[in-house]
Amino acid sequence: MIAMTQTHDFQISQFLRRPMGDNAASGSSPCKQPYFGSQSDGIRLSTLLESLETKRVDYPSRQVVRALVWDSRQVVPGSVFFAIEGEKHDGHRFIPDAIARGAVAVVSENSTLKRNDITTVIVENTRVALARMALRFYDHPDQKLNLFGVTGTNGKTTVSRMIQYMVEQKGAPCGLIGTIEYALGGRVLPAHRTTPEVDEICALLSEMVTNGCRDAVMEVSSHGISQHRVHGLSYKVLAFLNLTPEHLDYHSDMEAYYRAKASVFKGASNSLPLAAVINVDDPYGVRLWGELDASVRKLSVGISEDADFRAENIEVGRDGTSFDFCYPGGRKRIRTPLLGDYNVLNILAAVACVHLSGKPVAGLLRKIQGFSSVPGRLERVDAGQSYLALVDYAHTPDALEKVLTTLRGVTEGRLLVVFGCGGDRDREKRPIMMQIACRLADWVCATSDNPRSEDQSFIFEEMLAGAIPSVPVVTIADREDAIAAAAAEARPGDTLVVAGKGHEAYQIFANTIVPFDDRTVLKHAINACADLETSRI
Repeated sequence: MIAMTQTHDFQISQFLRRPMGDNAASGSSPCKQPYFGSQSDGIRLSTLLESLETKRVDYPSRQVVRALVWDSRQVVPGSVFFAIEGEKHDGHRFIPDAIARGAVAVVSENSTLKRNDITTVIVENTRVALARMALRFYDHPDQKLNLFGVTGTNGKTTVSRMIQYMVEQKGAPCGLIGTIEYALGGRVLPAHRTTPEVDEICALLSEMVTNGCRDAVMEVSSHGISQHRVHGLSYKVLAFLNLTPEHLDYHSDMEAYYRAKASVFKGASNSLPLAAVINVDDPYGVRLWGELDASVRKLSVGISEDADFRAENIEVGRDGTSFDFCYPGGRKRIRTPLLGDYNVLNILAAVACVHLSGKPVAGLLRKIQGFSSVPGRLERVDAGQSYLALVDYAHTPDALEKVLTTLRGVTEGRLLVVFGCGGDRDREKRPIMMQIACRLADWVCATSDNPRSEDQSFIFEEMLAGAIPSVPVVTIADREDAIAAAAAEARPGDTLVVAGKGHEAYQIFANTIVPFDDRTVLKHAINACADLETSRI
C-alpha cells in the first residue's frame, strides 16, 4: 500500500477508531469525541427538561448535568444518556453500562421503561429531545452566529467552502461543518460525518462562538434532516442546490427524498430560515420555490433567464471558466479557475447566500474570483505528465455526468475514467453510472469504491449491465491497480479522471477501513510510468 501524507495519516487515524455499523443510533460512536459534550459547571436536569414536552418523568430531576450522551462509552459522571433505537441496534441495551459509568438520567421513547436507580424521562421522540436539550445545554450557539445551511445532492461541499471563503475576515474566522472537515475558528478537525449528531453540532457551534466566529456554514444532509440532527437550528440563510437520485436505499423514493430536503425549509425542524436561495434550474427547486412560506426572503439562481442571479455567456476552458454574472441592478464578467457549468451554479448560489446575509454583490464578485479549489473536487494531480489528471468526488449519476461532460468539452485527445460503485448502497445507480461513463468517455475502467460487505464481482455484474459494447471497459477490482492501468493508458492530450472518492483517504472492506488516497496513488502511478519510459530510453 502506498504511504499516506502526514495530513491524511491524521485523518485516517480518526477513521480507524470508528466502529462500523449503525453508529448514530446504536450506542456506538463514529469516532473518539474529546471535543464534544461536557460542561464542568453543569446545568440542572430540571432546567433542561423545561425545553421538552415529556410524557413522564420518574424520580427527582434535580441532578446536575455535565454531558449529553447517546454512546454509553462516552458517559462521564453527570451524563444524560439518550437511549436511541436504531435500524441495527437498540440503545436501551446500553442503559446498564451508562448507569455504571455515572449517568444520572435516561431519556427514552419506551413508556414501559422504569428504573429504581436513575431518573427516567419518557418522550415522544428521543432524537428531538436530544436536539432541544442540546440547544439549551450549549445556550443556543446557533443564535449567536450568522448560520448558513447548504443542502442538495451535489455541490454542498463546494458551496459551503465558497461561503466560508467570502465571509472570512481577519480576526473573525468563519466556522465550517462539512464533509471534509470541521473548522472551529481555533482548530480544524477531520469530519467523521457530513452532518453530525445534533449534540455534536451544538458543541461545535459553541466552540466557534468561543473562538470569535461571527459566521458559520454547514452542509445539511437528508439523513441529518430525517434523523433530527438539525432540529431547532436557526438558519439565517438556507440554500437548495439540486436533487438527483441518491440515498434511495434510505429514502423509499425520490418523493420521500424531496420531502426530507424540503422539510428543513418549511419549519419541520421547528424553525424557519430567515432567507433561502433556490436553484430554479432544478425541477425540484422550482417546486420548493412555490412551497416556501411567505415570511422567508428568497433569491433564485440558475442559468434560466427568470433567475434573480443568473449566468450568461459561459465559456469553459482547460484552465477555468468565464461567464457574465447577472443580478438585479448589475452585470459583471468574472473568471474562475473552476471548471464546468455546475461550478457556475455553485458560484451563483454561494454569492446569493452571502448577499442575503447583508454583503454587497459587487464586493463578493471580486472576492469569489480568488477561490481556487476544494480538496477532491476536480483536483488536479500534476507530476509533470503530458496529459490532464484529476481526482473527483463524483459518486452519483448526476455528478459523474456533469464531471465527464465538462471534461469532454476541454479534452483534445481521449477521455479516460476510473470509477466504482459502493457496496450495500444504491444498487440501482450502478448500471446508470456505467452507461454515463461509456457514453461520455473513450476508455472506462470499473474498479472498487467502498465494497463494504458486498462481493466486488457482484457489484461489477450490476455495473456492466449498463455498458455500451462499442466502448472498451476494463474491470480491475484492486483500485490501486486500476489507477496504475489508467496512467499507463494515458497519452499526451488525454484527460484522466479518477472518480468516486475525492478527498476520502480510505476504503471500506466489510468491517475494515484501510488507508487509500486517490490523489497519492494517482501521482505515484504517473511517476511510475515516467520512470518506466525513462528506463526504456
